[in-house]
Amino acid sequence: MPAVLASLDLNQSTGTPRPNDQNAKIWKDAEEWLSMTPIQVVELKETCQTLLKQLPRASLLSFELLSVTCSLCSEHLALFLGQQWLYDDRIDAGLSLIQQNLPSSTRIAFADTLFMVQLCLARKWHVTYIPHPEKAMDQALLQGRVDKLEVPVNPGGTHWAGIQVDLQARTFHYRDGYNPGKTADPQDLELLSWYLASFGVNFMPCYRSTSILTPHQSDGNSCGVVLLSSLAAEHLSWRPWRQSEAVQHRMEWFIRIAEAWLDSVVWLRCNYSLMHVTDHNLDPARGFLAKFILCGKWCTSV
Repeated sequence: MPAVLASLDLNQSTGTPRPNDQNAKIWKDAEEWLSMTPIQVVELKETCQTLLKQLPRASLLSFELLSVTCSLCSEHLALFLGQQWLYDDRIDAGLSLIQQNLPSSTRIAFADTLFMVQLCLARKWHVTYIPHPEKAMDQALLQGRVDKLEVPVNPGGTHWAGIQVDLQARTFHYRDGYNPGKTADPQDLELLSWYLASFGVNFMPCYRSTSILTPHQSDGNSCGVVLLSSLAAEHLSWRPWRQSEAVQHRMEWFIRIAEAWLDSVVWLRCNYSLMHVTDHNLDPARGFLAKFILCGKWCTSV
């Protein structure tokens, strides 16, 4: 046991992991951003401040999305509280949370942020896509349990948008708050058509692509939050995105994912004992499955 504790690099005075200087700056920036938020969101601000104190630092959250294990560092979760652009780990966490809140009978499937990249690589090696039954989404498609597929895309590598595939109508719909009226990249649509052809869904040679009416984004850093909030509004009837409420939406996504994390993990406390965190009750977070890694050591949920 002493060797295990030593490997965790615990702070001897608090029993918590020792964050590095960059991690410490992230937490400080999040706290400062919260302190400058408008008074009309004081309740959200207080909830965020409480969660920031409860979240272990220099730690890693591992969650499953469509049988793909993704990782989210606690300091990356804190980056929701600021003006930073959301990277793939935060987008995947939000997509996973939306999916976990859908009814078990749902016929909607969500791809992760690396899905299109993986398809590009697969196509370099194979003329046709080879379905993998061990992948949840491939399995659902093989069994005919998907009517709509939501795919995050990153056009130009600098912007988050999404493509909704309607397998019944054989249509593609593009959602992009920053570029209203724009349609998806034809190369992305052709790649998705190649993928779906392996499941007997023929979009070629003629497919229809339209845009989804998405609330307009006028700033340069909210595209990831716009995508998550738009998907949650459509499929879960959560509050739709508004540019005037950009700060509130960031706070809400931080709260949802942080509560989900704390609600489903076992983590190491100051006295080096394992304790299950159960005193959190944000409804949208219920049922979110997660595993928590503390400095590279697994602590499994109970």
